[in-house]
Amino acid sequence: MGDTVRAVLLDLGHTVWDVRLSADDWFAAWQKLHGRLREVLGDVPPPEVLYREVWERVLGRRLAYFKARGYRELPPELLFAEAFGRLGLQLPSRLYRECLETLARAELDTVCPAPEAPGVLAELRRRGLKVGLVSNTMYPAELVRARLEEFGLRDRFDVLAFSSEVGWRKPHPAIFQFALDRLGVSPANAVFVGDRVYEDVGGALRVGLRPVLSHRFWQEDPPAGVPVIRALDELLDLAAVLGKVGAPCAGGVTLGELSPDVGRPEPPGGH
Repeated sequence: MGDTVRAVLLDLGHTVWDVRLSADDWFAAWQKLHGRLREVLGDVPPPEVLYREVWERVLGRRLAYFKARGYRELPPELLFAEAFGRLGLQLPSRLYRECLETLARAELDTVCPAPEAPGVLAELRRRGLKVGLVSNTMYPAELVRARLEEFGLRDRFDVLAFSSEVGWRKPHPAIFQFALDRLGVSPANAVFVGDRVYEDVGGALRVGLRPVLSHRFWQEDPPAGVPVIRALDELLDLAAVLGKVGAPCAGGVTLGELSPDVGRPEPPGGH
């Protein structure tokens, strides 16, 4: 395997857990949000208008901002304030946070961990490996931590790196390096497992990690030389995983050769 693997870092959404948010779930969250805004503001546009004019604008602005600023995470409250302002709505500052938490809980209520995840993470640590989580999310990190705690997963990780706290999103090297520094491990001695080719595989390559593409919940075509797993328990035989297709970086795959538009869109809040 080359350099000894001392740590395994993992993505969260569609890797450690699945996100099963339906269109009905999401619209119900906007209806709830609409009711709360009416309580405070009185006359507000209907839920479908709020969704279209606020949420879609927030998503569009975030995407443009990330491309322009190199994946620096942007405080979502600022985007909500701008989007609501275009509708002539000025919310009390606490309501922007409340909006974000309402949407976060709607999504987090639908997540379902891989059944093998707790045992695999525990066994990796029992074998002396460090285990970390690196996740893109616009949601408050404490809400994601609480959900991990409910599933008995929070303490299975030695470090939790959320873009909403770190300030950088995958594929930027900074969020990966944040986790590596806290584990005391160099990129050459670590593996990163994720389901997205651009953010996860590309980001891992950019910082010098060995990437593994997960097909546990979602399947994107792997770049040449990148191994694929279909269940997390395959990580218990890392030598076999990393030896599937030879050197993980074979074929000269670089971030620049990967498209940010590959595969399906992110869940609403990221991951």
